[in-house]
Amino acid sequence: MRIGIVNLVTRSSEILSNPASMLKASDLRPRTDADLHIVEMGRRLAARGHEVKIFVSDAFKPLGPSGGGGDVQIEYLPTRLKMAFPPSLAPLTPSLASRLVRERLDVVQSAELFQPGTVFSWFGSDPRNSRFLVWQELDVMMRYPMNLVQRGFYGTVGKAISEKCTAIIPRSASARNHLMRQGIPEGRISEVVHSGVDTKLFRPMNKEKCRAKLGLEDREAVLLAVSRLDWIKGLDQLIRAMAGVVPEIPDSTLVVQGNGPEYPHLVSLVERLGLKRNVMFVTQSFPHSQMTPLYNVADVFAITSRIDLFPFVAIESIACAVPLATSFGRGLRTDIIEPGGGVMLPPDPAEMGIVLTSLLQDPERLKALGRAGRNIAEKEFDFEVCTEGPENGKGSGEKEEDRLRPGSPNARDHQ
Repeated sequence: MRIGIVNLVTRSSEILSNPASMLKASDLRPRTDADLHIVEMGRRLAARGHEVKIFVSDAFKPLGPSGGGGDVQIEYLPTRLKMAFPPSLAPLTPSLASRLVRERLDVVQSAELFQPGTVFSWFGSDPRNSRFLVWQELDVMMRYPMNLVQRGFYGTVGKAISEKCTAIIPRSASARNHLMRQGIPEGRISEVVHSGVDTKLFRPMNKEKCRAKLGLEDREAVLLAVSRLDWIKGLDQLIRAMAGVVPEIPDSTLVVQGNGPEYPHLVSLVERLGLKRNVMFVTQSFPHSQMTPLYNVADVFAITSRIDLFPFVAIESIACAVPLATSFGRGLRTDIIEPGGGVMLPPDPAEMGIVLTSLLQDPERLKALGRAGRNIAEKEFDFEVCTEGPENGKGSGEKEEDRLRPGSPNARDHQ
């Protein structure tokens, strides 16, 4: 099959903490697109014998050579009206529709119902000859006043797209619930297809050897956070929680890997709380393929974001059999915590510290959560599992067993 993947925004712009920067069109370009998850998904589909083309806004064109090649092509489309349609959130690429018409694709998959790119993809898809899928990650209403626009879109254009497309594929149970709350017919929403990770790359390793590489071999307990150091990521709350963990577990360490504008403030906070011995900052960037040993130093992986979507680092951590502890719910709650891959944390740092202490002092529970998380990653988040959705038009009615599966778009026609 010839598959087109429309994923106009490929890199988190890390701008949500500064609303004024939402209008910027600069500083969005990555060094490379070779390690983007959407490109890796394209490679996995190509390895199954498909021809794959990925369409991206040129605001995200990499600074270096592109990672496309072979049966995966990446086309960067001209982005228009950048002040009215911020490329960091909703790039406007009107040429997309005509490009899709010329490509004559068998499957077109667009990211997010509430996106200009999905509207243009809808216009450019031929329902007589191709299937049109929407892969949905957004699972909440945006802040005022954008929530008014979003609600109006769901009730008009979004409703029309949902009625005509092959299926809307939620990336999490939380996204599925969100679509249903907005009036999208349940029969048009397929089963969940997650964003994938390589569970052969991200796997359990010898914890002692991994800790020795960071000089942590004498630590009784290690927490890990991998994040851009930005206010929206809530790392200040996690550091304050450590102030409650250390009196109970003196030889505990929080490792924070990342860099960003909050770094000086976080270092100052650590000093004020007297935690210099118990908080380690690793500002060095690692190639994606070298992150596995870092995940494996940890007993617990922590996410305390104030604002977020569905961080890939959470999936990578559970794939390494490291339990997730998060105060940020939504998809993490429905798709990792509730199936048994971790625990929810209270938002208050003092209470958060109590929960983390109890968890770190219970090695048997940590092992059980780690095993469950690894099992979830292999069954639900592995790239090979996830690519079956776009390949088979999961929920599209292509296969008899898919048509009759509860929740598939055509299931009600057979009841």
